[in-house]
Amino acid sequence: EGAALIAKAASLAPASHHFEALADKRWWNEHAVGSDAEAASVLHDLMATDAAGRQINIYEVLSCAVVLSPNLRREAKLALLCGLWCGGEEASLAVEEATNFFTSLLQG
Repeated sequence: EGAALIAKAASLAPASHHFEALADKRWWNEHAVGSDAEAASVLHDLMATDAAGRQINIYEVLSCAVVLSPNLRREAKLALLCGLWCGGEEASLAVEEATNFFTSLLQG
């Protein structure tokens, strides 16, 4: 499930251009909503990056969800975050990727 969301985020924009990975409510409802549509709608409204509340940055949302998840073990969190932000098979977090990741956490 995590890998599928990472692939969807990368389809919007690669991690190096995470600031371009904006999703509107329609995209969010089609690709990321699970069984609780009301919770997903509230999350979209809370994480909106524009003043009108129309778009979210998918990297910010996924990063915050992973870090704040009480159901994921530390190792799983690290694997998901490296998969999301590294964008390659080596799964190493360079200074630029780490900076982008922490910036997204702070903005989220």
